[in-house]
Amino acid sequence: MFPIGRLHPAVLHFPLVVLLLYGFWVLIVEKEGSARWNAELADTLLLLGAFTACTAAFSGFLLSREESDASQTLQWHKWLGTGTSIGSLAWYAASKYLPAWRIPAKFVAAGFSALLLVTGHMGGNLTHGEDFLAWSPAGAYDPVPLVSIDQAVVYDHLVQPVLRQKCYACHNADKAKGGLQMQSVALLTKGGKSGMLWDTTSPDLGLMISRVHLPLEDKKHMPPKGKAQLTEEEMLLLSEWVKLGPDFTQKVNALPAQNPLSRYAAQVLGGNEAAEAYDFEAADAAKVKELNTNYRAVRHYAAGSPALFVNFYNQAVFKSGDIGDLLPLKSQIVAMDLSKMPVKDEDLKTIAQFTELRKLVLNFTDIKGNTLAELAKLPKLKELALSGTAVGRVHMEPLSRMASLQKVYVWSTAMTADELAALRQDKKIRFETGFTTDTTLTSLR
Repeated sequence: MFPIGRLHPAVLHFPLVVLLLYGFWVLIVEKEGSARWNAELADTLLLLGAFTACTAAFSGFLLSREESDASQTLQWHKWLGTGTSIGSLAWYAASKYLPAWRIPAKFVAAGFSALLLVTGHMGGNLTHGEDFLAWSPAGAYDPVPLVSIDQAVVYDHLVQPVLRQKCYACHNADKAKGGLQMQSVALLTKGGKSGMLWDTTSPDLGLMISRVHLPLEDKKHMPPKGKAQLTEEEMLLLSEWVKLGPDFTQKVNALPAQNPLSRYAAQVLGGNEAAEAYDFEAADAAKVKELNTNYRAVRHYAAGSPALFVNFYNQAVFKSGDIGDLLPLKSQIVAMDLSKMPVKDEDLKTIAQFTELRKLVLNFTDIKGNTLAELAKLPKLKELALSGTAVGRVHMEPLSRMASLQKVYVWSTAMTADELAALRQDKKIRFETGFTTDTTLTSLR
């Protein structure tokens, strides 16, 4: 059965407008027999307003029991709405005894109009967030703090402003949709009725990221249809932040320069260094849009930049052909993140065709290293991530001959501590091997 409570947003505006119109009409009638007054039409208008007010109040009462936690604002709105519906019926019943040109009728009209405005304002706060009327025309909650990239924290200065603008309206103390509040770190990490917001071990990174990537028509898509939607850059920002842990203290300047979070920060906060100048033409916008799917995001590094980066999200649906499909954009893609995808050694032959690549992330893939030499065909590759793979020391030899390569991540690989130590002696390439503890693990019997 269709949930009747969901009709509330669709029907509430009609009685609000009709009853306010009737109240205003009563206020402007100055004398008996005025040409401004039509008793029959006014009677119909008030009856229609009273009936639809009762319909709106009933559906709103059902809606209040569906999802949101009971907040003070919700309680006030619910009971004021109930009072409005009962009051409108009483007003209709008493209208024949309250001629519109009499002072008592005008007091009733003014008081009832005020009640409608207060009740409607509370409903607006529940729907759009507290102090919605004070927001700027662009819908900004707060301006992005004026800090330099050297001082910026990923969560405080990049992630939280997006959550404020796009998520707080439905997830706050007054309207905790799904039992979720997001206005503090403690509440955000607590999650809601459906559980934690993120899971870095999951291919889709958990509830928050999977729901923002659902089709707009899906009832679980967030933000809901009709609300301000996340931009492509904002969706990528949240995904990359979740991949960090998520980390609430990570500094922007500690991230690699090619990390999408660094690029986003440079776009939002401004950077200290000039962005790389690319000498290739921008890709066809229609083609970029065509190659975007729910599980593969193709994005521009910055507005006006021809450079593209690609992220893959769901290993369950990934296939090698998903990489080959991107070849029409091989002259524009400068970074590719295939973390946790079932990428195999033979797929590197396809990846080697993306000759504009500066960064390639293959962390926790099925790469064993037998075809790493294929990457020597990438003349501009600066950063390569192989952490969590089965690559060995012998597979690193072809990489040492790559003139452009500057940094390689190889923590949690098949290499021994001695082999990792030997790699770190390389003067040309910086091998990031991670932290190695001297703790000995023993079993408890």
